[in-house]
Amino acid sequence: MSKLTQSLMRRATLLSFALLLASFAFVSGPAQAIPSGCKGSPGITTYYSDATRTVIVGNYFSGCQGGCNGSGQITQWYRFDHYICTD
Repeated sequence: MSKLTQSLMRRATLLSFALLLASFAFVSGPAQAIPSGCKGSPGITTYYSDATRTVIVGNYFSGCQGGCNGSGQITQWYRFDHYICTD
């Protein structure tokens, strides 16, 4: 086999493997829990059970001083309401 053919076969194999791994990410369902329900900046993060965003399953509050409080399930479907901190 020529070097070009070997190179193309190697690239095709790697691409196929990458696509296979990516397909598992979409089939696995909602994202599993992340270390914190807070999104980093001050605000309230509301998590929902699915993409329709009708059933709330978790709420987390990010404070101005960097704290994080909350409870419930963390999913890939959320809404973040940012607020501005005052001195």
